[in-house]
Amino acid sequence: MELSRRVLLGSSAVFLASGCLDEFSETELDGWYSFGRDRTNTARGDGGAPDGDNVFSVEVGTVASSPAVVGERAYVGTLDGELVAVEAADVDGEVELFGEVVEGDVGLQAEADWSYEMGAEVYSSPAVVDGNVYAGARDGTFVCVDADDGSMLWEQETGPVNSSPTVVDGRVFFGDDDGIVWALDAPSGNGSWAYETDDEVWCAPAVAGGRVYVGSADGRLHSIHAARGDGEWTYDADDAIYSSPAYDDGRVFFGDMDGTVHAVDAETGEEEWTVSTDAEVFASPAVGENEVYVASRDGTVRAVDAATGEENWQYDAGASVNSSPAVAGARLVFGDDDGTFHALNVVTGEGAWTYEADGRVVSSPALVDGVAVFGCEDGNLYAVL
Repeated sequence: MELSRRVLLGSSAVFLASGCLDEFSETELDGWYSFGRDRTNTARGDGGAPDGDNVFSVEVGTVASSPAVVGERAYVGTLDGELVAVEAADVDGEVELFGEVVEGDVGLQAEADWSYEMGAEVYSSPAVVDGNVYAGARDGTFVCVDADDGSMLWEQETGPVNSSPTVVDGRVFFGDDDGIVWALDAPSGNGSWAYETDDEVWCAPAVAGGRVYVGSADGRLHSIHAARGDGEWTYDADDAIYSSPAYDDGRVFFGDMDGTVHAVDAETGEEEWTVSTDAEVFASPAVGENEVYVASRDGTVRAVDAATGEENWQYDAGASVNSSPAVAGARLVFGDDDGTFHALNVVTGEGAWTYEADGRVVSSPALVDGVAVFGCEDGNLYAVL
């Protein structure tokens, strides 16, 4: 059964649904279930890192969206206007990955399991929680579909969506090009609250400590009460913010289009440190145990100390980097605009291996059980082991 939910929003609205709770809990989930892996956007995996020895691909359509990997499926949006699910196939106790039999459960197979027609380009990276897939499209449609078969459960009309959703304890948080940060009820799609910024919101919200942290092209990082939708504080950056914030250990990390990387106290919104780069920071940071990894559009990737901002190393990718890095084990991985997928040694910043795709890689990788999964503008979804 298809259920459509539409909410009309005025130009200066903050609204609350009935029964809104003042307290907000945060349940941890398994898998790489949304942009940046989970509600904190740290892009830090628990498992090992790929060696780059095996690469498999499946044609899904032009991809700028970043994949979610949950259980035996990968989910991704395409610029052809589809949500696509790709599922692993078991072959005599092993896994058939893109037509090849490999050891281990890597969560992918040779053909798309299902696709759902969105009707417009999907830059938004899907979130997959409790058997549902949430994503938005450029025509202002935000949907929830069944993760098993792709059937539509509900639909919401918003402004054009580039922001990737974050789903926490029954609420879906995301932004739109009208500058609105939305909180929808995950089961029904009904509006819980909406918060207005002064410009478009492309960032994926980070949710921690009962707050929603999100950047806007208005040049501010906004802290919003997760249950009520009240603005708690704003932090002024140096330019528009498209880099999604990452929360870790009481700090929020992000970059801006002036080329500055910021660390902000999550409780107060006070600046802790900044680092200047030589180009716009569009990609979102990854956060390791003690370091923050950030890429800029001049192709430079930096590792800085999470507590002080002191730079530990630099790496030159040789092309603009819009793909947000991910970290697991001893490797940092990301793509660049020349189609190269890089793996670096996180200790030294030296290149460990590269893989050459046939198009721009702006999709940010997911790292699950030693496999890097990413999309490419050449029309393929890749898995690197």
